[in-house]
Amino acid sequence: MSPFQPKSSRHAPRSRLWLSLLVLGALWLLPSAAWAQFAVATSQYDRTPSVERNDAKLNLTISKADCDADGYFELSASGATVGNTLSVRAGTCNSENYNDDTQCALLKTTQSVKEANFTFKILFKELILAKRQLVKRCTSANETQEGCTVATACTDLEAGATTDVTLTISLDSSSVPAANVGWDVAYDLAGPDGPSDVSLGLGEDQLKVSWTALNDGDIASYQFFCEPKPGGTTTQSFEPMGPATGGTAGMAGASSGGTAGTGGVAGSGAAGTGGAGGSSGGAAGSGGTLSAAGSSSTAGSAGTTAAAGSGGSAGSTSNCQASVLVPGEIPPSEYKCGETTNSIATSGTVKDLANGTEYTVGVAAVDDLGNVGTLSDLACATPEPVDDFYEVYRRAGGEGGNGYCSINQSSAPGMLGLVLVAMGALVWRRRRMK
Repeated sequence: MSPFQPKSSRHAPRSRLWLSLLVLGALWLLPSAAWAQFAVATSQYDRTPSVERNDAKLNLTISKADCDADGYFELSASGATVGNTLSVRAGTCNSENYNDDTQCALLKTTQSVKEANFTFKILFKELILAKRQLVKRCTSANETQEGCTVATACTDLEAGATTDVTLTISLDSSSVPAANVGWDVAYDLAGPDGPSDVSLGLGEDQLKVSWTALNDGDIASYQFFCEPKPGGTTTQSFEPMGPATGGTAGMAGASSGGTAGTGGVAGSGAAGTGGAGGSSGGAAGSGGTLSAAGSSSTAGSAGTTAAAGSGGSAGSTSNCQASVLVPGEIPPSEYKCGETTNSIATSGTVKDLANGTEYTVGVAAVDDLGNVGTLSDLACATPEPVDDFYEVYRRAGGEGGNGYCSINQSSAPGMLGLVLVAMGALVWRRRRMK
């Protein structure tokens, strides 16, 4: 046989068989190749409501306010296979365990893939509910209870604990996950417990609030809640505590003594300054009696000064009347009347209150997600006017250049007479000694 003679045709079917197998293998691998290109930009997500917290994980954590606002994460996907279904599950899921409800819980919203690159949303309420179903906090036996429906998912069932959630984002072909991307998020739907030992101190148009600090590293600030709400028109009549207008101080009549007798020095009759009246109106000082010649006058006695009114005792924690504020419950935000942003604070001030109105006040701690915690025990007190030193000083007769800190001009002639008499006596004595 010639070395250039073609091979027998019986070998051709075998070659065509191998070629067909290669083509079929390539076609079978094409979907896998497409799935292998599927990607989700989890590091470049958007969220509604948008937040800028101090920590990257906190931005991935859903708060009560975020949930109540019907919030969601929004992500971008690329390299998807048109015709597949985008699904999100709570848990670490794959094609082998996606039907195991102890490992995977499907979120309710799925999306048909219509183009390779697209955006999709993960709703906060659905995410929370899927996690509760995964850990059997919500089951078919209690699926209608508060917190176990999408509508009520913002209800805290975790006692304020931060709950981590691993999400599996997948392209499903015939409902079977074929390409998966994992993403870790979290939720925390309740703030800290209320502080203890709440008390109030009185002030003018304000109350000082004090409490015992909580041992909780999650606290970012404290908020104060008042009933009635500040800015209302309801007031109560009251008698101001503190110094009342006192009686007019008695000013003794100053007079030089009468003509001195032989060899005598005329007595100076400088009168004593009367005492300033206190809150009950101290008696005016009696004036000095005009001296007879050669005798000293009696100084007027000072009027009795009444004790200044006290600033009021601390607010009571018993018998406080409140129809809205309830200890141990989350307070309504519209009753907020102040706050302090210091995480370790033990006191703060509620301002812009109405004097004479009794306020019931409670304190709530706020965590670093902005969750407002439950309300403390309540305290009540009534703001009232408080007199400062200058007001008391003026009421007592003091005034610039003519008060306690200066010599009263009306006593100047008497003082001048004393000086002149003393100088005359000194000159007369020196002449006698010569």
